[in-house]
Amino acid sequence: VVANKIAGARCVLGFDAEQVEHARLSDDCTVLALPADHLMMTEARELVKVFLDTHFEGDEADVRRLQKVSQLEK
Repeated sequence: VVANKIAGARCVLGFDAEQVEHARLSDDCTVLALPADHLMMTEARELVKVFLDTHFEGDEADVRRLQKVSQLEK
């Protein structure tokens, strides 16, 4: 919750690889939070790898939505 209070930060709470990948591709998330009580270390490592290996696609609709979020931060 605190990470999302920092201007420009977009944090995702990652429970599975598909969700983390989507957050990077469509939401340009810049911070990954992991639920330590719900993941084994091997799962956490895999989610970090997915997070680091996936890049924002920059679809027009996604960019527009993120610009609206940036305006709210101001």
